[in-house]
Amino acid sequence: GSKLVSTNYINQKKAERVFGLSQEEMDKFAAYMAYESPESQMFELKGEPLNFRYGHICEPIARRYYEKKYGETVRECGFIRLDEIIGCSPDGLLNGKDGGVEFKNFVSLSQHYTASLMQTTADLKSSFEEYYWQVVTCLYVTGMEYWDFVAFNCNPALSPEHAMSCLVVYAADVQKDIYALKERCDTYRDFLTK
Repeated sequence: GSKLVSTNYINQKKAERVFGLSQEEMDKFAAYMAYESPESQMFELKGEPLNFRYGHICEPIARRYYEKKYGETVRECGFIRLDEIIGCSPDGLLNGKDGGVEFKNFVSLSQHYTASLMQTTADLKSSFEEYYWQVVTCLYVTGMEYWDFVAFNCNPALSPEHAMSCLVVYAADVQKDIYALKERCDTYRDFLTK
């Protein structure tokens, strides 16, 4: 009993110090973790998938930690339209830079670990294809030069150096896929307007 309380207390203090968590954020995270299990991302709680809930809780924490770790300022921007049909919803644009950022707050430590090992854009595409296309879509819609794909896990038991990793995806390196996406969007747009 007391050892668990002591460990939880230490982890809470570490989370407050390392990630800048407020008490309200710690309470949300603790409530989430009470439901966390290896299978938790497959189930829903009150109609919301747990991995979405975890992402919503951790995204502001990830943003602050990213800004602190990389010296960037992230500007939240909402939905960005390319036209009346096509758009994207990035997690943020980098102030004063020609880039943006996508945060993925993995519930699964194994997924987080896989993301932290990625070294190339090809690694992202093969490990998390849906997220790869999300980044490519953001590059296409915004016309930015690069996009940071950031994997984060705000589990206070992780050390700060293992909590976050960042893979930079350059538009120049994915031009073939940006062009393929543009062609698909053009076909879809033509279909809708005929």
